Amino acid sequence: MEHFSAFFTDAMLSLFQEMLTYESMMLSQTEQMDISTGEARLLWKIGPSPKTLSSLASEMGLTLPTMTVAVQKLQKKGYVLKERSKEDGRAVLISLTDKGKRMAHIYHYVQENAARGASANFTEAEKEAFVSGLNKVNCYLKDRIEKMEDKK
Repeated sequence: MEHFSAFFTDAMLSLFQEMLTYESMMLSQTEQMDISTGEARLLWKIGPSPKTLSSLASEMGLTLPTMTVAVQKLQKKGYVLKERSKEDGRAVLISLTDKGKRMAHIYHYVQENAARGASANFTEAEKEAFVSGLNKVNCYLKDRIEKMEDKK
């Protein structure tokens, strides 16, 4: 395919931007949207079981200080609870409040709605090819990032 690199880059950047815009617009329609889409994504990542602050930071590709600030903001707004682990007193566990669970559910709904809508006209073969292609891109980027981090 001629000019694949340019098309690929434009398509990926556009997809990323459109997804952020879609998330923001959908979430802004909720009754009490007092958090950003990034904060809503963090609530979704926390999920139903408590997670350590460090595991969340690692999972989301953020530094521990950045994650600490993000969690403190969500705690002040009543979305998360922080408590010391009973097994390891050094570890801080983050869990969702009922308010946090509701917002995580809304965020999940927005994601599911986007996936269903965007792929509604895909055949099963197209869905499989799309997922396979995205997985290959994701694996390539993760591998490159790991190699660059190893050089540090």
